[in-house]
Formats: sequence, structure tokens, C-alpha cells
Amino acid sequence: MKFPASSRTFFFAAVIIATVAGSAIATEDASIDRLLKKLPAPEKVAKVQAGPADPVMRDPIAQDIGKALSKRNSSRALTLSRRLTERYPKSPLAHCIRGALASSVRRYPEASAAYRETIDIEPKFSYAYLQLGSLEAVQGHFAAAMPYFQKLVELEPKAPIGWVFLSDCSEKLGRQQESLQYAKRATVVAPAVAAAWLQLAHAENALGHTENARRANARAQKLLPRKQKR
Repeated sequence: MKFPASSRTFFFAAVIIATVAGSAIATEDASIDRLLKKLPAPEKVAKVQAGPADPVMRDPIAQDIGKALSKRNSSRALTLSRRLTERYPKSPLAHCIRGALASSVRRYPEASAAYRETIDIEPKFSYAYLQLGSLEAVQGHFAAAMPYFQKLVELEPKAPIGWVFLSDCSEKLGRQQESLQYAKRATVVAPAVAAAWLQLAHAENALGHTENARRANARAQKLLPRKQKR
């Protein structure tokens, strides 16, 4: 994901941190939590289309949201984001920000509505598909999550996160062979990402392929930072 420079970078980083932190806290499934921790940050693998001329980023409300987040006041930030979408109803970025902040405080219906509005305005806003799928997955709605991750890999075929989540959701739905194929694709597009190999090990193990699982796990352990090794 490419961000404009200066204050926009800080602001977006704050929003993304709030989103990921909220998802990790809300996660009820251990394997999803495992993947969230070991995958690259979402902003590195899915695009947020925010150009230098985007008026949302120059609006004082956006700056106030950044300040609220810096003080860990997510409720205040969400309230401000609602004002931002009221001021810019046709801005996919404004709705995406609202979705991220609503998700961080577990207001899932509001978050989903905001992300849906995002893609209604900009159908190729891939970050919104990532978050819609994640919202469904953290609630255990794996079948509902699949179409969003499928759209994500269509838009971002070289990003591992979509393939990994497709694999994980497929496994939860009892589609072990499909899970394996998605996991293999993740390792092809991102051979240096440990989470892709961890998911492959999981998928192989689910099918009873013990030796293949061992090899995939060994590859993952070599790629993991020391503090994340298990």
C-alpha cells in the first residue's frame, strides 16, 4: 500500500493500528489470531487509494481523529469519523476510515456498512474487501467471508493475505483440499512470508500429510523473527 507523505502517513498508520488491534482483541478463533499476528500488516498488501489532492486528508476533522487515536480515545475518533462521512458522503476514503474505527470498537454492523459504502463508491478499493472478509471471519462467518477474500485476491493476486485467509476459511468449512490449494498459492506469491508457510503446514496436517506439514513448518520457522518462533 502506498501512502502520501507527511501527516497523511501518520494518520493512516494510526487508523490501521486501531483496526488491527481491534480485530486481534475481537478474534475468537485461535488460528485467525495466529495469522493476523504473523502476516504482513494489511496496509502493506492492499491498496487504499488516497491521492495528494484528497480533501478528506486536509480536513481538520481528520487531524482531530489522529489526535484522538494518539490518546487512545477510539470512541471519540469514531464519532469524528461519522462527521467526516457526513461531510464527504461520496468519499470512499472517509467511509473506509469510519469502517476501520467502528471495527476497532467492535461495532461490526456499522463497520460493515461503512466498508460496503466504500466499495459502492469505489469497487476496486481492495482494503475494504480485506476488512469486510476479516469482519466476517472474526465472527465465525467463514462462508460469508469467502467472497470478500476472493475479490481481494482478484484485485491483489500477489498479496499473500487473501490466499491465506481463503485457505483458513476453507478449512473451517471442511474443504480441506481447497484449503491446501489456497495455502500453496500463498507460498507461491509470497515465499518469504512465514504465515503462508504456517498455513500450508496447517492445511497439509489437516489432510494427514505429516511429512509435508513438517517441511512447511520448518520453512516458516526459518522466516519468523526470533520473538515469534514457536
